[in-house]
Amino acid sequence: MRANSARPLNVIYQRLFPGGYYNVQADVIPGQPFWISDPNQPLGRVLNPNAFAAPQGDDGNFPRNSLRGFPYSQVDAALRRRFRLTEKLDLDIRAEYFNILNHPVFADPITLWGAGGAGPLPLFGKTGNTLNVGLGGGGLMGGQAALYAPGGPRSAQFMVKLSF
Repeated sequence: MRANSARPLNVIYQRLFPGGYYNVQADVIPGQPFWISDPNQPLGRVLNPNAFAAPQGDDGNFPRNSLRGFPYSQVDAALRRRFRLTEKLDLDIRAEYFNILNHPVFADPITLWGAGGAGPLPLFGKTGNTLNVGLGGGGLMGGQAALYAPGGPRSAQFMVKLSF
């Protein structure tokens, strides 16, 4: 079993300067809750876009790492057996199962609040991916195949190896 507590989140705003964008912390609007319920989202909650604003100074007043995303747990299993065929010949058989309970694990919400003078972006605070896709597994981002990455759907792989 693999389990992680929720990772820290930073609500950011992208400022436009000659040469490109750079990230700064957003400002916090007093009295507004950071999370609001949304039954249409996977875990029933989203970040509240009305709780944040574009920073007035160089950097916003949102405390770094003060919010947490979503926790993660997954059960994997492996079965293996070695058969000694002769003194110098072995046959190994192995089956590995990932996310054996097929429990969905969702990626953290999008924390880019706004950019270059724009207000809240439409996808701010929402999650639309499972963890394996949110971590950049497979596809154009490279990395481990999304099928076997943490948080993916139930999958299995089998192996037969003859050693001599």
